[in-house]
Amino acid sequence: MFNLDAININITQMRVFIAVVECDSFTRASRLLNMTQSAVSKNIAALEDYLGFQLFIRDKKRLILTETGRYLYMEWLDVLSHIDQSIDVAKSLQGGYAQDLRIGILSTHKPGAYLYPILEIYKIINPDINVHVEDCPSEEVRSKLINGEFDIAFNVLYDMEELGNQYFNSKVIRRCPLAIGMLKTCPLAKKEEVTLEDLKDYNFVSISARFTPAYYNMLKSLCVRAGFQPNIISYTNNASSQLLNLRSNRDLFVADRFYTSYGDPYFEWRPIKDTSSGVTVSWKTDNIKKGLLDFLDAIDEFTSVSELF
Repeated sequence: MFNLDAININITQMRVFIAVVECDSFTRASRLLNMTQSAVSKNIAALEDYLGFQLFIRDKKRLILTETGRYLYMEWLDVLSHIDQSIDVAKSLQGGYAQDLRIGILSTHKPGAYLYPILEIYKIINPDINVHVEDCPSEEVRSKLINGEFDIAFNVLYDMEELGNQYFNSKVIRRCPLAIGMLKTCPLAKKEEVTLEDLKDYNFVSISARFTPAYYNMLKSLCVRAGFQPNIISYTNNASSQLLNLRSNRDLFVADRFYTSYGDPYFEWRPIKDTSSGVTVSWKTDNIKKGLLDFLDAIDEFTSVSELF
């Protein structure tokens, strides 16, 4: 039979340990936790005694986290995050009000184009909810939404198709055509608008399918639609690096006007005719947080007074 007395680690000890790691000091951790330094030291000592190994090497000038301590720090961060989230969801299911809302946004999007205005509206609708925003690459935004780390996620249009709709609701809040970024010497810069056929003889800088398969698939299908395979000369780990890898006047990459560097005067930008992109917002269908429902109302108010295109 399982012996509950065998588990002598409590959540307080875990939180104290994480605070000491992040503060790199018993003294600073005690201030953060509103505990005495003695209480912090006793918690860490009791934890090490139970585990049977050191979490820290005490140096005269600083604390040094051991390899085993580093492993537990990473694991327990995840454990405590799930505990906090489960309590938050339980409050919502009981009819209470969750006191935080976790939002994901693309690290390569311009937040001023939609997020900031929505947050201003939301503050008026529900000023009591704490909003935490984190920016990530497209694949990570979707992954964290699926895992429940985000309550709501803003992403690019082509990525919404990867999410599916069985367990999620999604909608487009801003639309625009796809566009190309290129050096100012690129011949296509002479055009006001380009077609897919115009891109046939040019080179592409693409995000690697290893990091963002949705982007790679979008680029491939876009070119196939025009009857050719893209000549990809360089792969990057993220969208931000694409701009940095334009080398000749025949190189270009595909983005849209919500891309954070769109409009940079050192480069040229042109819309691609008969294409569609934009910003989507997605959330789990079973997420019934009051804060989430109010945020969706803020989005609706924003889109009602803001043009999609």
